Amino acid sequence: MPRTLRRCLAVCAGLVAAPLLAPVMAQAQFADPSTGFAIAPPAGFSTQPTTRRQFDVGVGIAAISGTPGAAGTSAFVCEAGFKAAAANNQLTVAEINALIDKPEWRKLIRSTFELIGTVTAERRFTQEGYRGIELQVTPKAGPDAANVRMVVSMIETARGRTTLLCNTTRKDIGKGLPQFRAIRASLTLPK
Repeated sequence: MPRTLRRCLAVCAGLVAAPLLAPVMAQAQFADPSTGFAIAPPAGFSTQPTTRRQFDVGVGIAAISGTPGAAGTSAFVCEAGFKAAAANNQLTVAEINALIDKPEWRKLIRSTFELIGTVTAERRFTQEGYRGIELQVTPKAGPDAANVRMVVSMIETARGRTTLLCNTTRKDIGKGLPQFRAIRASLTLPK
């Protein structure tokens, strides 16, 4: 085969493959320059921008291997989003953490999720200096509700609230929980 033809075939193959590979590579991480919200999930997960009215900016996170499996009606195992809150803008990290530490705040968040499910566990965590709350919830209704397990993490910053919602099956929650926490740790919070 002539060298020019081999070179042409190599270039053409690259042009054909590039559009197929670009979306996969572009989905490894997500960043929104206008807010500073970003995620670079651990290996085995991909991202895709989403729209959810609760978020100003949102991203879906899929398990490439299918484990942990998504549950309910979501195409993603997790969705992360940021919602700006002007009321937070004048608060320092210490002031925000003091609010999060109040039992009234945690009770309000917990009672909100108790409207849709049974809160089976509550845990506090710190990320980038901000305190957050993690809830595990079993939904009361919806497709296959008895088999769905939700893990919700919320973090308030001076810019607003970052939320991570993960849904998996009862069977996958044990394996999924450490992965959900790794996904949460890969979030960059708008500050």
